Amino acid sequence: MYYAKRKEKEVKLQNTIMTLMLTSSLCACTTLQSVSLTQIPSKRSNRVYAEADKLIFLGLNFDNRHVDQVKNQLVSKCRKGLLTGLLTKTENHFYLGALIYKSKVTASGFCLKK
Repeated sequence: MYYAKRKEKEVKLQNTIMTLMLTSSLCACTTLQSVSLTQIPSKRSNRVYAEADKLIFLGLNFDNRHVDQVKNQLVSKCRKGLLTGLLTKTENHFYLGALIYKSKVTASGFCLKK
């Protein structure tokens, strides 16, 4: 009788711990680290947009190549024009209790004809 009650309490405790671990792993948090804005032109006809992201484990980030990808995307969308009115944002989305996070960089602006 004693052993059965003890075993039942252990199973309940294990279930509670597993439930807490599962719910905490499904939770996420987002931070917005930086926003920059250049002068917005009066003639805003050709809008360009680019984004890139990167998964980072345990906070160990060895490069920021995804930032260069955003720049290259914007330049390729405005080859013979002038990029202006740029809005850039860096977002971090934390998962699994901040063991993994996704760094996302977005940029939008306007391409003016030269």
